[in-house]
Amino acid sequence: MATIHIDETRPLGTIAPEIYGHFSEHLGRCIYEGIFVKPDSGIPNVNGMRCDVVEALKEIRVPVLRWPGGCFADEYHWKDGIGPLEGRKRMVNTHWGGVVEDNSFGTHEFFELCRQLGCKTYVNGNVGSGTVQEMSEWVEYMTFDGVSPMAQLREANGHKAPWRVDYFGVGNENWGCGGNMRPQFYADLCRQYATYLRAYDEARQPYRIASGAENRLYDCWQVVSKDRRESLLTWIQVLCGPGRQSHMVRLKGLEASARYRVEGVGEEVVLSGDCLMYAGLRIPDRKGDFVGQLVHLVQV
Repeated sequence: MATIHIDETRPLGTIAPEIYGHFSEHLGRCIYEGIFVKPDSGIPNVNGMRCDVVEALKEIRVPVLRWPGGCFADEYHWKDGIGPLEGRKRMVNTHWGGVVEDNSFGTHEFFELCRQLGCKTYVNGNVGSGTVQEMSEWVEYMTFDGVSPMAQLREANGHKAPWRVDYFGVGNENWGCGGNMRPQFYADLCRQYATYLRAYDEARQPYRIASGAENRLYDCWQVVSKDRRESLLTWIQVLCGPGRQSHMVRLKGLEASARYRVEGVGEEVVLSGDCLMYAGLRIPDRKGDFVGQLVHLVQV
């Protein structure tokens, strides 16, 4: 009779906590009323963050929080959400209900929320309706520690020290709500925008994340991953193994068009053909389910 022995002391790997990251978008009551309320709302809060929601999120140990979207990210202009509340520009949220937002939850409020949660930060930039300058200045505003126009503006708005941005998304769903772009057009834009996402502190450089394919468009969006050694991005997605499951791999040190073996799977892949960029750290398979893990590649 066959016997199966389970060795619970033998580690096979580490599941990256970012896989269980969370997503906060200006959709319905997710931000306003759900997470953020006015200090005088009567709802217990700390600096506008609802105490009950923060405690609930702390209990599940949110590893990283992504903001402001989602589709909302590609119509969000960050300068409208800084400075005194009474001077912030109102906007129509055309993606989610056409509601008018007062921008009272902006950059400072997002980092305050992440401070209270003790989680990593994932900021998503606006490629769809924004500009290279707008995105570059946002990174400067958030991360530059010195004398510069954006750092001085941040200090004038009440926060002298820079924040830590762990991940920065170069657009969101740019195949659809983020601009209805063709793969090659987005690939070129992505390289352009990423060039100006300066690393003002090499020790605290954010990972740059490219927008990826909608489930039905994996093949045509492979163009985004070409020339990735020059793309200034950080992650690739390898589809391999049973059911073509997806695995996230770091870009650093990988050779274009080289053949690799995926440890733990055994299957060989050619990076130029089987790799796709995907926005964020959520990993969908071809059916849309979120699966996958971080793996190592061994060149063969």
